[in-house]
Amino acid sequence: MLYILIYFLIIFITIKLFKHFGLIIFGKNMHPIGILIFFNIYLFSLAGVLIIYLGEFQSFINLGNIILTEKTINTITFWYFYSVFILFFTLMFFVNYMKNFSISTPLVDEYKNSKFIFLLIILKFIFIIILFSYIGFNNIPILNMINGDVTMARILKKQIMDEVIPGHIPYVTNFFKFLFPFSTLYIFNIFLTIKSKNKKYIILLIMSFLFDILYYTYKVEKSPLFIFSLTLIFLYISHKGINKNVYFFGGILTFIFVVFYTLYMQADFNSFVIESILSRLFIGQNLGMYYIYQLIEPSSDYLLNGLPLINRFMEVGEKADEVVMIKIFGESLTNVNMNTYYLGEAYSSMGEAGFLISPFIVSFWIMAFMLLFRYLIRINYFIFYPASFVIFSDLQMSQGFNFFLYGKWFLLPVVSILIIYYLYKLIK
Repeated sequence: MLYILIYFLIIFITIKLFKHFGLIIFGKNMHPIGILIFFNIYLFSLAGVLIIYLGEFQSFINLGNIILTEKTINTITFWYFYSVFILFFTLMFFVNYMKNFSISTPLVDEYKNSKFIFLLIILKFIFIIILFSYIGFNNIPILNMINGDVTMARILKKQIMDEVIPGHIPYVTNFFKFLFPFSTLYIFNIFLTIKSKNKKYIILLIMSFLFDILYYTYKVEKSPLFIFSLTLIFLYISHKGINKNVYFFGGILTFIFVVFYTLYMQADFNSFVIESILSRLFIGQNLGMYYIYQLIEPSSDYLLNGLPLINRFMEVGEKADEVVMIKIFGESLTNVNMNTYYLGEAYSSMGEAGFLISPFIVSFWIMAFMLLFRYLIRINYFIFYPASFVIFSDLQMSQGFNFFLYGKWFLLPVVSILIIYYLYKLIK
């Protein structure tokens, strides 16, 4: 299979190239930017683009009665590799500002850290109770799935995401979206940093992770828990490098993900591996940009989606990927959205100029985060090093362009980080 050879060759060359310029993106002492590159380029987009371009697995690519044209595939392939080149060139150009992320061993104030960890876990517990009460326990998708009603679980998931059922607590949800992964990564980072392993941290780590599982699966979403678990593995790799523990826990994670997804999709376990990994993990993460290019007439109206406070002044239409879903599948109670590498949404609002300009905007925000954390980690390693892993794992290029355009991916996490930092400072 030619795409497999090309895929791993590109990964090997780019990792070596970054290392040549002084930026370790995979392995011990890796820079946190490596997790962004791994998720958004290596895992969720590059493989899919190669598979589609080389004409493999057509049954997973052509949806409904619509067949992707050769022009669509060639155009998207060209602009995708253009966007990757702009990002990689930007990182290498500014490499002197982003390296020197070697793991040090700062002194640990165990008393203060223990109090802070307990505070984080208590906050997570309180939020889970409030959130489930706010939504209504009968409306929690995962509970319906456990009771055997998978169809209702899917319907409730869509209603929560479409806010038919209120599932977003104003001014609070965004903070806890950051706090949940941060708290577990914070505990894990301390455990990996200190030389004497305290069983207390293992117990607290397990408690925190169990709350994460509940939070990430209550809407029966598949990718958040998978991405978060991989982030934990990457944090371990940054400290210890690649060893047998990485393969062991990676295997366990893959097995759990396969079983969960098989139950949710009510699929045959034997057919899951090929169908799900190819159609969902690789191809499906960026398939939306192909259909947006082929089916959507570019309009500046799509720029309104994600514009801060816009909903207070006017009603905003559907996003381009939602329009595409309707064009392909019609109206549905269970279809939520179609993932599109950010180029798709950029094209929907600006036409081919969006292909040209958007990689520079995305690269700018990524550089802004990297420069910010280069400064913050020097202020407090224990807070800001794990925080950088949360940020870079959550910068998902397959979720659209407007989040980058309006800086929402920058503002909300930074505010959350500062709140957490000042909570830490308040503890004596």
